[in-house]
Amino acid sequence: MYHPYASKALALSQPTVTKAFQKLEALGIVVEVSGKQRGRFFAYSAYTALLSNPS
Repeated sequence: MYHPYASKALALSQPTVTKAFQKLEALGIVVEVSGKQRGRFFAYSAYTALLSNPS
């Protein structure tokens, strides 16, 4: 999910969304895939793992 979109779609402030994504990332639920400081893109880690290792 695109970080700014999440803030707008959920009607939450950028700092609130940032903290939520940080917690989800610490729990291994999402992974940041854009490599950017701003406008980051997060993906569900299970999907990322599945796409990285198709069996």
